[in-house]
Amino acid sequence: MEQQVANRKQVLRRGGFILLAVAVIVILATVVLGQLGGAHLTRMVRYHRPGSPYAAEIRFTSLSDNTFASLDNGIAVASGSGLGFYDRTGSVVYTSLRPLRQPMIDTAGNYVVAYDLGGTDILVGNRREVLHRIEAEGRIIDTRVNENGWVTVSVEQAGTLGAVRVYDPNGTPRFRVHISTGHLVGAALAADNRTLALLTMTEDGGRVLWYAADTPADEPRYTYLREDELFFDLWFTSPSGAVGVISNNAVIYLNAQGEFKSEYLFPNRRLQNFDVDEGNVALYLSHHQTGAGGELVVLEPTGERERVDVMGYVFDISLAGRYMAAIYLDTITVYRRGRAYADFTETEGMTNVLMRDDGTLFRLAPHWARLLIP
Repeated sequence: MEQQVANRKQVLRRGGFILLAVAVIVILATVVLGQLGGAHLTRMVRYHRPGSPYAAEIRFTSLSDNTFASLDNGIAVASGSGLGFYDRTGSVVYTSLRPLRQPMIDTAGNYVVAYDLGGTDILVGNRREVLHRIEAEGRIIDTRVNENGWVTVSVEQAGTLGAVRVYDPNGTPRFRVHISTGHLVGAALAADNRTLALLTMTEDGGRVLWYAADTPADEPRYTYLREDELFFDLWFTSPSGAVGVISNNAVIYLNAQGEFKSEYLFPNRRLQNFDVDEGNVALYLSHHQTGAGGELVVLEPTGERERVDVMGYVFDISLAGRYMAAIYLDTITVYRRGRAYADFTETEGMTNVLMRDDGTLFRLAPHWARLLIP
């Protein structure tokens, strides 16, 4: 009987220890999750490589002319050697050997386009393979791909002030526009695959032209002119043709009929850099008077999302999802909801940063890239 009682006490004591251990684990997990966040733990599990100081490191054979873009949380690279894609862990998926003298790159959805600025070669791919090659009908000014794989090519062409050609996902030409006034800066096709928006500069100022791809004509359906403004870029904020435009003085939002909706002005500040992600835009604005210090601002089509005051010079910014990364002289800082989220101090040799929407980022140099985990 005494032995049975002793055994029961031992079982209860052992069970108590187990419950205590579980409670400690739960408390520790709660504290860690509160401090680091579940996303941090997910990233550590997903990308950690035992024995390596970096989650991934990629070395490129082309040393000086690589340009980069995020694709499916991996990294797409256009270089003098052609187009390549590396997945989210840094493993090579494919490379193509098609020389590009001045390589440029654009991505949307699961598609990527690499092109030769000032040349005629265009390579279109996705996250698995290079799909096809396009030869432009003039010297390339700008090339973009939409999330459905349609490619818009802007070129210099004899006898015009610029021409735009739209290709479907099979590389078949579907639509062409020539402009007769102003100078073509670039063009993009909306997610509806029907609405084409052209960015042009005229003697009066910046101008946006809208065309319907299913009713070919050289006369635009809608026009918006902003006098005495220099337009740098445009992007779609809706699938049917509403756009955002960035100028030397403002971010301007227009509806699909070319009508003014709203704007974000930055008087007494100088635009130094910007990045666009899925209709949102990040701005680096410095002070006109001092030239030092300034602000990082993230805008959504509905208004300002976050603002960060900065003291030093920002060399590059990158926006993806809820995160924004900025390169300072000796630090890379990742921001989330307007607050510093993580810092990295290794910046030697770095030229750019590429933020990813899962909170990780690529530190980029001319001939290598390293994946950093906040």
